[in-house]
Amino acid sequence: MAHLTESHRIKIEHYLNENYSYRKIAELLNVNVSTISREVKRNIRTYSISNHMVIVECIHKDNCERLKGSSKSKMCSINCPDYELRKCDRFSTKNAKPVCNSCPNNAKCKLARKKYIANVANNKYELRIILRPKIRITQEQFDFINKLFSEKMTKGQSISVIYQNHKDEIMVSENTVRNYLKRGLLKSNQLDMIRPRFTANKSVKRRVIKNVDLLNGRTYEDYINYTKEKDILIVQLDTVVGKLVDNKKILTIHWPSFHFQIGILLEKLSPAFVNNALMELKNKLGLETYKILFQVILTDNGIEFSLLDEIEIDENGELITKVFFCDPYKSSQKGSCERNHEFIRYVLPKGVSFDNLNQKDVDLIFSHINSTPRNSLGFKTPFELFKTAFGIEVLRILNINEINKDDVHLKPELIK
Repeated sequence: MAHLTESHRIKIEHYLNENYSYRKIAELLNVNVSTISREVKRNIRTYSISNHMVIVECIHKDNCERLKGSSKSKMCSINCPDYELRKCDRFSTKNAKPVCNSCPNNAKCKLARKKYIANVANNKYELRIILRPKIRITQEQFDFINKLFSEKMTKGQSISVIYQNHKDEIMVSENTVRNYLKRGLLKSNQLDMIRPRFTANKSVKRRVIKNVDLLNGRTYEDYINYTKEKDILIVQLDTVVGKLVDNKKILTIHWPSFHFQIGILLEKLSPAFVNNALMELKNKLGLETYKILFQVILTDNGIEFSLLDEIEIDENGELITKVFFCDPYKSSQKGSCERNHEFIRYVLPKGVSFDNLNQKDVDLIFSHINSTPRNSLGFKTPFELFKTAFGIEVLRILNINEINKDDVHLKPELIK
C-alpha cells in the first residue's frame, strides 16, 4: 500500500477510540505496524483549554503561595514564571499510545487533550502532497541518464553500481531510474538488469571424495572448530565447468573477506592438475606470502581436490596451510565463492565451451570482476580492498589489473 486513504484514517480514529493496539490496527488494515505508529505521531492534535482548568493542574499547585486564600483565576499559565503543566500519568507507562482517544477520564480531565482526528489528519496529508517539492529534470538531463545507463548496462554493469559511480551527476534517485526502465523510457531494457538464472544439470552427478582417511580431521565441523574465535584468513576453492565434454576447466580461488577471486585455467580436471596449479602459484608468490594468503583452505568434496592433503606440508615437513572439506552436496557452506561465480557466468554463460580460452582471457575476466563495486563493500571494489591489505605487487603476481569502474564489462563480448 503506497498511502493511507481517508477511509483508513477514519478507521484508525475509530480503533483508537476502542483502545485497540497499534499492532491490532495494523492487522485489520493490512499494513505495517510502523505505518500506524508514524501516522498517529505525525497527526496528534493538542486541544487548548481554558485558564481556570490549567491553574489547578500546575505541578506546584499544592504548595503555591499565589493561590492560597483565593479561589479566583490568577492566569497562572500566562503570568506565573514558575508555572509547569503536569503531564498525564498514562503517557509515562510502557507502550502507552501518545493520544487520549480511549481515555475513560476524557469528560473530567483538566489537562490539555492529545487526540488523533481523522479529518484533521487527512487534511494535513493532502496539504503535504500539494506542498511536496517535485524534482523536474530537463530533456538534456534525461538524455544524459538515458545514454549513461544504456551504455553501462549493455556492458553488464548493475544499476546500483552505475548510480554510485555517477550519483553526483544524476538529478534523480536510483528508484526513479528503475522506474524509467520499467516504463520503457530508456534505450536499454529490463533484460539487461535481470540476473541470469542457471538450472543445474541433474542428470550428471559429480564424483565426490570417498576416502574416509582423507576426511578425518578435515570435515566442515572440524573447520568450524578450528577457525572459531581465531583471526584466520580463509580461502575457498572450487571449479567452474563450461561444456561437459570440455577438457579445460577453471579453478577458482576466492578470499571471502575481500570478495576477491582469481581463476586458473586447468588443461584437465584432475587432482594432479589442481595441486600443480597451487604449487606454481606458491612458487610465484614466495613461501611467506603464500602462507599468509592460504592460511586455511575450504573446498568441496569434488574428486579433483582429493590430493589436497599433499600441499598442507612443504618439503621440510612444515605445516603451511590447513585443508578442510565441506559436507557432501553442501555448496552453501562456501556460499561466498558460489555467489561470486555468478559474475563469471555473465561473461561465460553455462554451456559455453572453455576449450578456446587461454589464461590471459581468464585473467581479463577476473580483472573486470574484481573491479566491480559491491554494495556489501560500501561500493568499494574487491581490487581496492585486496590492494590495501597486500599491496600492488601481489596483484601483479596474480595477473589481476584494475579496470576503471566505468569501463567494467561483464558480457560475453569481453573476450571476443
